[in-house]
Amino acid sequence: MRYTYTFHPFLLYWLMLWPTYSAMAVTISPNDVYLQLLQVKADINLLKQHFNIQEEITTENLEVQLLPRHTWQKSYEVLFKLNLLRQKLNLPVMAVPSWAPTVEVSSLHVYEQICRIRLELDLLKTYLNIPSPSPSPPDSAPVMTNSAKPDQTITDNFNLLNYLSYQLDPLNGTNFNPTTVFGQAMRIFADVNTLITELEIKDDTIPAAQKIDAQPEDSFAAALQLLREIKRVQNLAHIETVDIYAFKLTKTKITPTEVFALTGIILAELQTLKAHLGLKHSFTPLANFYEDKQPAEIQQMLGWSVRKLRLINALD
Repeated sequence: MRYTYTFHPFLLYWLMLWPTYSAMAVTISPNDVYLQLLQVKADINLLKQHFNIQEEITTENLEVQLLPRHTWQKSYEVLFKLNLLRQKLNLPVMAVPSWAPTVEVSSLHVYEQICRIRLELDLLKTYLNIPSPSPSPPDSAPVMTNSAKPDQTITDNFNLLNYLSYQLDPLNGTNFNPTTVFGQAMRIFADVNTLITELEIKDDTIPAAQKIDAQPEDSFAAALQLLREIKRVQNLAHIETVDIYAFKLTKTKITPTEVFALTGIILAELQTLKAHLGLKHSFTPLANFYEDKQPAEIQQMLGWSVRKLRLINALD
């Protein structure tokens, strides 16, 4: 029996360029990332047109100096939602990847993650027989130059990714729910336990009692408290931190979607602590499947993680 193998054009493009990339230092600017995100936006619009979806969700931009690790984690959120879309379309789901802990994440790492998103969107268009290609700007390829004052910032990329994440909700017919967020809270819990174990700290903490009538606002508040505690530990290690107060949203109603987004920031920050301790191969576990979880359980697990981190009083 003879098999015929066909390379996807986008994959073939990267295979052709790989020897060049591996042989030289490639500088990717936030502007390059932004160009790729515009392609993602075009692809999502094509999917919405295919399903005759007119809804466009407005989002709240963050006004804070973010780092590439936060943008990378936001791209995880987009891939997670694309997985939900695959599930809705009865396609095989993928395991959304983690990344090796590192203190410094570059725009190149974000760039390649956006390329993964584009590839997933290309595959979805193929499955759905959507012939219209996304318009490709002539300068969409990587720019091998240092740009002293790029047009777009890391925060611009984060905000555009956040916008794109919300545009996937009408395609999925839903947004995140407490059960989905609980899976992220458990990933955080696993990373915190990894830190405590590596530091050989005696851990006699126990979870607090659940607040039975807890709402997503309570989960969000617990996540902010955890982020403050992470910043305290980062200061012990002299790791660059982010202004956590910028994540206090002005919108009146907090939903599980906003809590999920904040867990992404938390996971990004925890990677720096694992990297500082030399745990460069300690990947955050993949999200497990849970059923019927409530905000009270999310708040409980995030609060337990806070108690564990409070045990850390020194870092070498």
